[in-house]
Amino acid sequence: MQNHFCCKNFAQTMNRILAFILDCLPLWKDFQIVTAAKYLGFWVGPSATSVDNFRDPASTCFSRVASIASSPVDALSVATAVNRDAITTLTYVRQLIEEPCEVSNLQLQLNSKTLKVPFRAMRNA
Repeated sequence: MQNHFCCKNFAQTMNRILAFILDCLPLWKDFQIVTAAKYLGFWVGPSATSVDNFRDPASTCFSRVASIASSPVDALSVATAVNRDAITTLTYVRQLIEEPCEVSNLQLQLNSKTLKVPFRAMRNA
């Protein structure tokens, strides 16, 4: 198990902290100092970006949409399943940070696949 500590990337500060850990806490010798760490499913730290925060939830959402879209059911059932099973994977992170435009664009592509209409017929609201 890796331990993480978020700190601005100042070499001098990092060296002092690592020296302290090695001197006073030898069992923590594998402790890493990083500029971003995942906490409760959310990336925090000075180098954490919205893309980092949406990577895993978006991947889950899009794989669920793709599997739902491939099912041979009517559009209403597909839309209900997408709203229930796929879109909800993004809501936790959306409470904390705005989604990057890449997620919105991919969502339009998946909506067109789900509804079986051309992508160019979809547009951002």
